[in-house]
Amino acid sequence: MDGVALTLRRLDTGPASGSAPTFLLVHGFAQNATSFEDGGWPSALAERGAAVFMGELRGRGAAVAAAPRDWSLAHHLRRDLPALLEAVIHQSGSPRIHLLGHSMGGVLGYALLATEPERLASLTTLGAPLIPGRHRPLLRWAARVAALGLPARSPVVPMDLALRWARPLANQPVRSGLVRGRFRELVRLANPGVTDRARADRILGSAEAESARVLLDLAKLAGAERPNIDGVDLLDAVANARVPVAAVIGGRDVFCGPRCVEPLRSGAGPRRIVLLPEHAHVDLTLGNSVAQVLDELYPFLLA
Repeated sequence: MDGVALTLRRLDTGPASGSAPTFLLVHGFAQNATSFEDGGWPSALAERGAAVFMGELRGRGAAVAAAPRDWSLAHHLRRDLPALLEAVIHQSGSPRIHLLGHSMGGVLGYALLATEPERLASLTTLGAPLIPGRHRPLLRWAARVAALGLPARSPVVPMDLALRWARPLANQPVRSGLVRGRFRELVRLANPGVTDRARADRILGSAEAESARVLLDLAKLAGAERPNIDGVDLLDAVANARVPVAAVIGGRDVFCGPRCVEPLRSGAGPRRIVLLPEHAHVDLTLGNSVAQVLDELYPFLLA
Protein backbone atom coordinates (compact mmCIF):
# COMPACT_ATOMS: atom_id res chain seq x y z
CA MET A 1 0.00 0.00 0.00
CA ASP A 2 3.01 2.30 0.34
CA GLY A 3 5.33 0.69 -2.19
CA VAL A 4 6.88 -1.82 0.22
CA ALA A 5 7.04 -5.37 -1.12
CA LEU A 6 5.47 -8.07 1.04
CA THR A 7 5.72 -11.84 0.78
CA LEU A 8 2.65 -14.06 0.58
CA ARG A 9 3.08 -17.83 0.36
CA ARG A 10 0.31 -20.25 -0.48
CA LEU A 11 0.34 -23.85 0.65
CA ASP A 12 0.31 -25.83 -2.58
CA THR A 13 -2.57 -28.26 -2.10
CA GLY A 14 -4.36 -27.69 -5.37
CA PRO A 15 -6.36 -24.79 -6.80
CA ALA A 16 -7.98 -22.55 -4.23
CA SER A 17 -11.72 -22.23 -4.51
CA GLY A 18 -13.87 -19.30 -3.47
CA SER A 19 -16.08 -21.77 -1.61
CA ALA A 20 -13.22 -23.14 0.53
CA PRO A 21 -12.58 -21.56 3.95
CA THR A 22 -9.49 -19.41 3.46
CA PHE A 23 -6.91 -18.84 6.19
CA LEU A 24 -4.15 -16.24 6.38
CA LEU A 25 -1.41 -17.11 8.88
CA VAL A 26 0.62 -14.20 10.31
CA HIS A 27 3.86 -14.60 12.26
CA GLY A 28 5.01 -12.90 15.44
CA PHE A 29 7.70 -10.45 16.57
CA ALA A 30 11.09 -10.92 14.85
CA GLN A 31 9.75 -14.01 13.07
CA ASN A 32 8.68 -14.88 9.53
CA ALA A 33 6.64 -17.52 7.71
CA THR A 34 9.11 -20.19 8.83
CA SER A 35 7.35 -20.21 12.20
CA PHE A 36 4.33 -21.74 10.46
CA GLU A 37 5.99 -23.61 7.60
CA ASP A 38 7.82 -25.85 10.05
CA GLY A 39 4.71 -26.43 12.14
CA GLY A 40 1.47 -28.34 11.83
CA TRP A 41 -1.09 -25.58 11.26
CA PRO A 42 -0.88 -25.22 7.45
CA SER A 43 -1.13 -28.93 6.69
CA ALA A 44 -3.79 -29.55 9.36
CA LEU A 45 -5.94 -26.76 7.95
CA ALA A 46 -5.43 -27.99 4.38
CA GLU A 47 -6.45 -31.50 5.40
CA ARG A 48 -9.76 -30.04 6.55
CA GLY A 49 -10.38 -28.47 3.15
CA ALA A 50 -9.07 -24.95 3.77
CA ALA A 51 -7.04 -22.79 1.43
CA VAL A 52 -3.95 -21.70 3.39
CA PHE A 53 -1.78 -18.62 2.90
CA MET A 54 1.19 -17.47 4.99
CA GLY A 55 1.92 -13.76 5.01
CA GLU A 56 5.09 -11.93 5.99
CA LEU A 57 5.03 -8.40 7.35
CA ARG A 58 7.46 -5.79 6.06
CA GLY A 59 11.12 -6.42 6.76
CA ARG A 60 10.60 -10.18 6.77
CA GLY A 61 11.96 -12.97 4.62
CA ALA A 62 12.20 -12.09 0.95
CA ALA A 63 10.97 -8.53 1.63
CA VAL A 64 13.92 -7.57 3.87
CA ALA A 65 15.94 -5.74 1.24
CA ALA A 66 12.92 -3.84 -0.10
CA ALA A 67 11.65 -2.53 3.23
CA PRO A 68 12.75 0.65 4.98
CA ARG A 69 14.50 -0.27 8.21
CA ASP A 70 12.15 1.79 10.35
CA TRP A 71 8.54 0.75 10.83
CA SER A 72 5.95 0.51 13.60
CA LEU A 73 2.92 -1.54 14.62
CA ALA A 74 0.83 1.10 12.84
CA HIS A 75 2.57 0.23 9.55
CA HIS A 76 1.68 -3.42 10.07
CA LEU A 77 -1.94 -2.64 10.99
CA ARG A 78 -2.77 0.07 8.48
CA ARG A 79 -0.67 -1.03 5.49
CA ASP A 80 0.76 -4.55 5.63
CA LEU A 81 -2.24 -6.54 6.85
CA PRO A 82 -4.81 -4.82 4.59
CA ALA A 83 -2.50 -5.44 1.62
CA LEU A 84 -2.06 -9.12 2.55
CA LEU A 85 -5.82 -9.55 3.05
CA GLU A 86 -6.51 -7.94 -0.31
CA ALA A 87 -4.01 -10.26 -2.03
CA VAL A 88 -5.48 -13.37 -0.37
CA ILE A 89 -9.02 -12.34 -1.33
CA HIS A 90 -7.88 -11.78 -4.93
CA GLN A 91 -6.00 -15.10 -5.19
CA SER A 92 -8.54 -17.26 -3.37
CA GLY A 93 -11.79 -15.76 -4.55
CA SER A 94 -13.04 -15.82 -0.97
CA PRO A 95 -14.59 -12.51 0.16
CA ARG A 96 -13.78 -13.03 3.85
CA ILE A 97 -10.66 -14.46 5.44
CA HIS A 98 -10.00 -16.42 8.62
CA LEU A 99 -6.96 -14.82 10.26
CA LEU A 100 -4.64 -16.89 12.45
CA GLY A 101 -1.89 -14.91 14.18
CA HIS A 102 0.92 -15.98 16.47
CA SER A 103 2.11 -13.62 19.22
CA MET A 104 2.41 -10.11 17.70
CA GLY A 105 0.49 -11.32 14.66
CA GLY A 106 -2.42 -12.18 16.94
CA VAL A 107 -2.20 -8.87 18.83
CA LEU A 108 -2.45 -7.07 15.49
CA GLY A 109 -5.39 -9.34 14.69
CA TYR A 110 -7.30 -7.98 17.71
CA ALA A 111 -7.00 -4.47 16.27
CA LEU A 112 -7.83 -5.70 12.78
CA LEU A 113 -11.25 -6.75 14.05
CA ALA A 114 -12.06 -3.04 14.23
CA THR A 115 -10.20 -1.78 11.15
CA GLU A 116 -11.11 -4.55 8.66
CA PRO A 117 -14.36 -6.09 9.98
CA GLU A 118 -15.84 -6.71 6.53
CA ARG A 119 -12.85 -8.81 5.44
CA LEU A 120 -12.53 -11.09 8.47
CA ALA A 121 -14.50 -14.31 8.87
CA SER A 122 -12.87 -15.17 12.21
CA LEU A 123 -9.77 -14.57 14.31
CA THR A 124 -7.62 -17.19 16.02
CA THR A 125 -4.66 -16.08 18.12
CA LEU A 126 -1.79 -18.20 19.41
CA GLY A 127 0.02 -16.86 22.48
CA ALA A 128 -1.28 -13.35 21.82
CA PRO A 129 -2.16 -11.38 24.97
CA LEU A 130 -5.15 -9.07 24.76
CA ILE A 131 -3.71 -7.17 27.73
CA PRO A 132 0.03 -7.90 27.34
CA GLY A 133 1.23 -6.87 30.78
CA ARG A 134 -1.63 -8.22 32.89
CA HIS A 135 -0.24 -10.37 35.73
CA ARG A 136 3.11 -10.45 33.91
CA PRO A 137 5.40 -8.24 36.08
CA LEU A 138 8.52 -9.75 34.51
CA LEU A 139 7.24 -8.86 31.05
CA ARG A 140 6.52 -5.28 32.12
CA TRP A 141 10.00 -4.99 33.62
CA ALA A 142 11.67 -6.47 30.54
CA ALA A 143 9.71 -4.13 28.28
CA ARG A 144 10.88 -1.09 30.23
CA VAL A 145 14.48 -2.26 30.20
CA ALA A 146 14.36 -3.00 26.49
CA ALA A 147 12.89 0.42 25.75
CA LEU A 148 15.51 2.21 27.83
CA GLY A 149 18.32 0.22 26.27
CA LEU A 150 17.43 0.93 22.66
CA PRO A 151 20.11 3.03 20.96
CA ALA A 152 18.47 6.25 19.86
CA ARG A 153 20.40 6.28 16.58
CA SER A 154 19.63 2.71 15.52
CA PRO A 155 16.27 1.87 13.89
CA VAL A 156 16.97 -1.87 14.12
CA VAL A 157 17.14 -4.27 17.08
CA PRO A 158 19.28 -7.41 16.41
CA MET A 159 16.68 -9.90 17.62
CA ASP A 160 18.11 -12.47 15.23
CA LEU A 161 21.38 -12.50 17.15
CA ALA A 162 19.64 -12.36 20.54
CA LEU A 163 17.38 -15.35 19.89
CA ARG A 164 20.15 -17.42 18.35
CA TRP A 165 22.32 -16.72 21.40
CA ALA A 166 19.42 -17.59 23.70
CA ARG A 167 18.57 -20.92 22.06
CA PRO A 168 20.48 -23.07 24.58
CA LEU A 169 18.40 -21.53 27.39
CA ALA A 170 15.11 -21.05 25.56
CA ASN A 171 14.78 -24.62 24.32
CA GLN A 172 16.09 -26.80 27.16
CA PRO A 173 14.36 -29.07 29.65
CA VAL A 174 13.96 -27.61 33.13
CA ARG A 175 16.81 -28.73 35.36
CA SER A 176 16.54 -29.76 38.97
CA GLY A 177 17.08 -27.19 41.70
CA LEU A 178 14.74 -24.40 42.67
CA VAL A 179 16.77 -21.41 41.46
CA ARG A 180 18.02 -22.95 38.22
CA GLY A 181 14.64 -24.48 37.44
CA ARG A 182 12.79 -21.21 38.04
CA PHE A 183 15.25 -19.28 35.87
CA ARG A 184 14.80 -21.70 32.99
CA GLU A 185 11.03 -21.40 33.29
CA LEU A 186 11.33 -17.62 32.95
CA VAL A 187 13.40 -17.76 29.75
CA ARG A 188 11.84 -20.84 28.19
CA LEU A 189 10.30 -20.30 24.74
CA ALA A 190 9.82 -23.96 23.83
CA ASN A 191 9.16 -27.11 25.82
CA PRO A 192 10.99 -30.17 24.46
CA GLY A 193 8.27 -32.28 26.05
CA VAL A 194 5.73 -31.15 23.43
CA THR A 195 7.88 -29.91 20.54
CA ASP A 196 10.81 -31.53 18.77
CA ARG A 197 13.92 -29.59 19.87
CA ALA A 198 15.42 -29.53 16.39
CA ARG A 199 12.31 -27.90 14.95
CA ALA A 200 12.17 -25.35 17.77
CA ASP A 201 15.86 -24.57 17.22
CA ARG A 202 15.16 -23.89 13.54
CA ILE A 203 12.42 -21.44 14.44
CA LEU A 204 14.58 -19.59 16.97
CA GLY A 205 17.48 -19.66 14.50
CA SER A 206 15.34 -18.14 11.74
CA ALA A 207 14.59 -14.98 13.76
CA GLU A 208 15.20 -11.67 12.02
CA ALA A 209 16.25 -8.19 13.04
CA GLU A 210 13.30 -6.09 14.16
CA SER A 211 12.37 -2.42 14.01
CA ALA A 212 13.15 -0.54 17.21
CA ARG A 213 9.83 1.29 16.85
CA VAL A 214 7.95 -2.02 16.94
CA LEU A 215 9.75 -3.00 20.13
CA LEU A 216 8.92 0.37 21.66
CA ASP A 217 5.27 -0.04 20.64
CA LEU A 218 5.13 -3.48 22.24
CA ALA A 219 6.76 -2.13 25.39
CA LYS A 220 4.01 0.51 25.64
CA LEU A 221 1.35 -2.16 25.20
CA ALA A 222 2.90 -4.17 28.04
CA GLY A 223 2.45 -1.22 30.38
CA ALA A 224 -1.11 -0.27 29.41
CA GLU A 225 -4.36 -1.32 31.05
CA ARG A 226 -6.25 -0.26 27.88
CA PRO A 227 -3.80 -1.23 25.15
CA ASN A 228 -4.25 0.32 21.72
CA ILE A 229 -2.47 0.29 18.39
CA ASP A 230 -2.57 3.53 16.41
CA GLY A 231 -5.66 4.66 18.30
CA VAL A 232 -7.50 1.32 18.06
CA ASP A 233 -8.52 0.12 21.53
CA LEU A 234 -7.94 -3.64 21.56
CA LEU A 235 -10.53 -4.36 24.25
CA ASP A 236 -13.22 -2.46 22.37
CA ALA A 237 -12.23 -4.11 19.08
CA VAL A 238 -12.68 -7.60 20.55
CA ALA A 239 -15.84 -6.74 22.51
CA ASN A 240 -17.60 -5.32 19.45
CA ALA A 241 -16.52 -7.96 16.92
CA ARG A 242 -19.36 -10.27 15.87
CA VAL A 243 -17.18 -12.92 14.20
CA PRO A 244 -15.83 -15.96 16.10
CA VAL A 245 -12.69 -15.15 18.09
CA ALA A 246 -10.54 -17.89 19.63
CA ALA A 247 -7.37 -17.63 21.72
CA VAL A 248 -4.99 -20.59 22.13
CA ILE A 249 -2.64 -20.11 25.06
CA GLY A 250 0.12 -22.15 26.65
CA GLY A 251 0.37 -22.85 30.35
CA ARG A 252 4.15 -22.35 30.16
CA ASP A 253 4.06 -19.26 27.95
CA VAL A 254 6.03 -16.42 29.57
CA PHE A 255 4.28 -13.83 27.36
CA CYS A 256 0.62 -14.82 27.54
CA GLY A 257 -1.23 -16.55 30.36
CA PRO A 258 -4.97 -17.09 30.93
CA ARG A 259 -5.47 -13.71 32.59
CA CYS A 260 -3.96 -11.90 29.62
CA VAL A 261 -6.92 -12.99 27.47
CA GLU A 262 -9.63 -13.00 30.14
CA PRO A 263 -11.56 -10.03 28.60
CA LEU A 264 -12.04 -12.12 25.48
CA ARG A 265 -14.68 -14.19 27.28
CA SER A 266 -17.28 -11.47 26.76
CA GLY A 267 -18.17 -9.93 23.45
CA ALA A 268 -20.74 -9.50 20.71
CA GLY A 269 -19.79 -12.71 18.90
CA PRO A 270 -18.79 -16.31 19.76
CA ARG A 271 -15.66 -16.64 21.91
CA ARG A 272 -13.42 -19.57 22.80
CA ILE A 273 -10.23 -19.94 24.88
CA VAL A 274 -8.13 -23.10 24.59
CA LEU A 275 -5.46 -23.75 27.23
CA LEU A 276 -2.58 -26.13 26.50
CA PRO A 277 -0.98 -26.57 29.94
CA GLU A 278 2.49 -27.77 28.85
CA HIS A 279 2.99 -25.48 25.85
CA ALA A 280 5.43 -22.56 25.81
CA HIS A 281 5.39 -19.67 23.35
CA VAL A 282 6.99 -21.31 20.31
CA ASP A 283 5.20 -24.61 20.93
CA LEU A 284 1.91 -23.01 19.93
CA THR A 285 2.95 -23.03 16.26
CA LEU A 286 4.99 -26.25 16.39
CA GLY A 287 3.59 -28.40 19.18
CA ASN A 288 1.98 -31.79 18.97
CA SER A 289 -1.54 -30.57 19.81
CA VAL A 290 -2.42 -28.79 16.54
CA ALA A 291 -4.76 -31.51 15.26
CA GLN A 292 -6.46 -31.76 18.65
CA VAL A 293 -6.97 -28.00 18.85
CA LEU A 294 -8.36 -27.83 15.32
CA ASP A 295 -10.79 -30.67 16.04
CA GLU A 296 -12.32 -28.29 18.58
CA LEU A 297 -11.87 -24.95 16.84
CA TYR A 298 -12.50 -25.64 13.15
CA PRO A 299 -16.28 -26.16 13.45
CA PHE A 300 -16.43 -23.21 15.86
CA LEU A 301 -14.65 -20.86 13.43
CA LEU A 302 -16.76 -21.92 10.45
CA ALA A 303 -20.12 -21.90 12.25
